[in-house]
Amino acid sequence: MKILWISGLIILSVAACDSQEKVTETAVEPAVAEVAAVVAVVTQTQDFASLMQQAEDLYMQTKVAKHAWLINLDRIKDARLAAEKGDMDTAVANAEEAIKLSRLALNQAESEKSRWQARVPQ
Repeated sequence: MKILWISGLIILSVAACDSQEKVTETAVEPAVAEVAAVVAVVTQTQDFASLMQQAEDLYMQTKVAKHAWLINLDRIKDARLAAEKGDMDTAVANAEEAIKLSRLALNQAESEKSRWQARVPQ
């Protein structure tokens, strides 16, 4: 009788622990998902901030080279506006476009240093 009673307690304890684990798992899963979403937003924001810093630095280099393109400034402004509205995909795309345009402007400025001489009448 004692063995049967102890066995019954053990079975009830195991069943109770098992159901509590399920409750804990279901309570933890949404919390983990929320934390992951927050981490993703923070990471994306940090990535965007570094992209914007790079775009602005490159734009300043084009201004120093006296070869800045206005479309570049427009892309930087568009990226900021999109980020303020929460459209991070558009913001990142505009920042990347600004970086690309700045690099192209710097390449053009470098090539124009010597090419202008070929266009001057002799």
